[in-house]
This record gives sequence, C-alpha cells and structure tokens, in this order.
Amino acid sequence: MFIADFGYYKLAAILVLLLIRIMTIPILLFLDINGVIDVEETDVQGENLPQEYSTVYPVPGAKEFLQVIDSCSWIHPVWISTWGSQSQAWNKWAKTSCWPSAYPLDISKIVIFCGKRTL
Repeated sequence: MFIADFGYYKLAAILVLLLIRIMTIPILLFLDINGVIDVEETDVQGENLPQEYSTVYPVPGAKEFLQVIDSCSWIHPVWISTWGSQSQAWNKWAKTSCWPSAYPLDISKIVIFCGKRTL
C-alpha cells in the first residue's frame, strides 16, 4: 500500500531523478575487439576498416553499439585489445571519437604504482 499512498507520479519522479544521478557518475568501460565486436565465424559479410587494416567481421549492431557508447558523456571507453593503438580503426569505421588504448602496454610507458616501477 506504500506505493498507492505515495503516488505513482511521485515515484516516477524519484526514479527519473535517480536515473539522472546515475548518468552523472563516470563509468570506465573497457572494450575488447576479438570475439566481442569482431567475430570471424559469422554470416556477416566482411568489411574493410579505414586505412590499411585487414578485413573484419563486425557483429550486427557493432557500429551502432560503438556510437551509443561514444554519445554517453558519463561513459569513458578504453580499448583493451591486442589490436593496441590500431583499435582506433574501429572508432574511425563507426565514425566516433578515438578512444585511448590500454593494451598491450608500451614498454616505454612505465608507471609508478605503490612506490614500485611496474609495466
């Protein structure tokens, strides 16, 4: 009976405010390519990525998926793929902004973590 007493409109307003609050919290999203948005064993016809990259087999909706992620200001995507910096070819293919790549790690970019040098 709590919902009936509280009123559906007030409950809907609270849910909308909660959703707006959630959408302002930054989310770090790590994305892989092989086996996620590129699957070789598929019925999808291969497509060529921009520049000199090889033929790929994007899953249906991959381009739209990347565009939606790019349009969400609270999502901060990072490529974590063996493609390395070439992952950004997918951004060019999907016509999105280029996202940083976190893998494989570049030996020249050693960082200090907890007082120790790590790769």
